[in-house]
Amino acid sequence: VADVFRTGMQNYFALVRKRYRERYDDEDVAAQDFMRRRWLEDQLFWDLLSKNFVPYEAWSAVNAPPTVKF
Repeated sequence: VADVFRTGMQNYFALVRKRYRERYDDEDVAAQDFMRRRWLEDQLFWDLLSKNFVPYEAWSAVNAPPTVKF
């Protein structure tokens, strides 16, 4: 598990270094917001395993979409 996490983080930061100077526009930000809403919908309504085994108070606190704006 640690290797999977480490590899994922290394790939993530490599992608950030590669793309951090790319330009973006309002359409890109709107697409990002749309994906964020879909992610939240998926977590709130379709993650049945979490809802069945984790108390709602704990489950709902961690299922907010990540907010990353560039």
